Parts: sequence; C-alpha cells; structure tokens
Amino acid sequence: MVGEFTGKFDREILKSHLVDPAQQQREREQREQQRLEQELHQIGKIIDHRRKFLLERFANALADEETPPPGVPGMALRFEPDGVLRKAKFVLRARPNDSRLAIVIEARYEIAGLQHPSYDYITLPVTQVDLERARRFIEAKLIDFARAYVG
Repeated sequence: MVGEFTGKFDREILKSHLVDPAQQQREREQREQQRLEQELHQIGKIIDHRRKFLLERFANALADEETPPPGVPGMALRFEPDGVLRKAKFVLRARPNDSRLAIVIEARYEIAGLQHPSYDYITLPVTQVDLERARRFIEAKLIDFARAYVG
C-alpha cells in the first residue's frame, strides 16, 4: 500500500525529473537541426549564385539530370561540345555528414580528354560554420574547373 506522500512524490517529482531530460534533449536536437538547415541554406545561396554565373558565362552549359533534389543545396551542370570547348560535367553539392556534426561540400568535375575526374571536398563543423571558407572553396573549385575546361 502506497502512502499519500509517496504517491504524490512519485507523480509530481520523480516523473517530472524523468521526463524533463528527454524533453530537453528533443528540444536541443530540434535547435541543432534548424541551425544545420539554416547553414545549408546559406551555402545553397552561394552555390546558386555561382551556378547562375556559370550558366551566363558558358553558353553550352545545361542543367544535368544529376541535379540534387529540392532542399539539397547544389548544382550539376553538363557542358556540351561546341566545336571549341569539350564535353564536361561539373557537380557541386553540400550535405550534412553521416553523424550530422559537420557539413560536407563536395566538388567533382569530369572533362573529356582529361585522364581522370577531379574530386575534392571540405568539411565544416556545425558548431562553427565558416561561410567565408565555404565561399572560397566553392569559388576555387569553380576556377579550377574553368581553367581545366578552357585551357
């Protein structure tokens, strides 16, 4: 037989302390998820700006079927041969890593006539995403591709 005090203690104090840490954990995970999505959105803006630049700069650039799905920042462009320039493909995308503790920005390009495709990536910790570093990486990979493609 449980006394009134013990029953009240179990109901009000023990249960509130047992539920509270789980609730706090869910709220913290939600905040981290929102922050991750905001950072990916910012990186997506940088990628989209550079995608527009490539499409304006190269008349033979077309969106590729490999374009990331909606909500995933990135671009995939294919370049058709036009007599002067060769066939090529350029893919740039950002995604959270498997543990969701970092954002991975991947750049890959393949140009007809080159021996092997180029692949590079950068990892940015979610706790301190450096958008300037992300922008520099994106622009550097774009310049690497342009030099190899035109040169």
